[in-house]
Amino acid sequence: MLSALVILALSATEPTTAVVLARRTAAPAGEAASLTEKVATRMNNALVVPAAETRKRLGALGLKDATTCNGGADCLVEIARQLKVEWLVLVSVSVIAKEESLALEIFSVAKAEVVDRESLLLPRRGDVQASQLESFSKKLSETQKPPEPPPVEVKPDPPPVEVKPDTPVVTNVVPPPVEPQIPVVPAQPPPPRSRAGSFLLGGVGIAAIGAGVGLLINGLLMRAPLQVGTMGPGGLLYSELRGTEAQRINEASTLQLGLAGGAGAVGLALLTTAIILW
Repeated sequence: MLSALVILALSATEPTTAVVLARRTAAPAGEAASLTEKVATRMNNALVVPAAETRKRLGALGLKDATTCNGGADCLVEIARQLKVEWLVLVSVSVIAKEESLALEIFSVAKAEVVDRESLLLPRRGDVQASQLESFSKKLSETQKPPEPPPVEVKPDPPPVEVKPDTPVVTNVVPPPVEPQIPVVPAQPPPPRSRAGSFLLGGVGIAAIGAGVGLLINGLLMRAPLQVGTMGPGGLLYSELRGTEAQRINEASTLQLGLAGGAGAVGLALLTTAIILW
């Protein structure tokens, strides 16, 4: 009674798996197709599309089976989508000498790969019994189950906070004294440095140097008459001026040259000081 209810409940679910012939080796086409239909019919699984319905859907696509895919994943996925199923049972029929075998594979459309397989050696050629398909049918049923949702963790409510009635309530809290804020006065930049003294010393120094140059030129001009005369024996120059006049010119020009040197030295010293003070 229980198994009948399980089969009835499964039959109410939309089939999600189709059985198709994927390969045949040395087996006649009719015999391989017949074995594929027997596999679909004799498996104890209500989620498998009936063999006649699968044959009808493949015929509408202009196909007899899935052997044209040659095991290609993309081709098998497209056939499964056209058949509107999520899984394919791929049947491969092989005949070697007098023995015939089946290779059964579970192909996942979502993963585009084979997720499980099983091989059967048929005791009689062209026939497969339901007892031989029990193990594979169980694997297929386990594969077809939808994944269980993760368990929902239920966190217990936190314990209530115990309020003690004797806890004193603090009121009229006196705020801490506020310290006076001392204004921060930004530092004033130093006043610009006056360079008037440097300009004055430099001007006086240049003037002194100019005066020294003038005195030097004047002294040289005053000594010019002393250079005019007659060359005597031994290469000595005899001036035509009288001794007193020549001495006066010599003293005056010497004074001019001395003053020129002093004025130049003072001017150079003042100019150097002005440059240092700048």
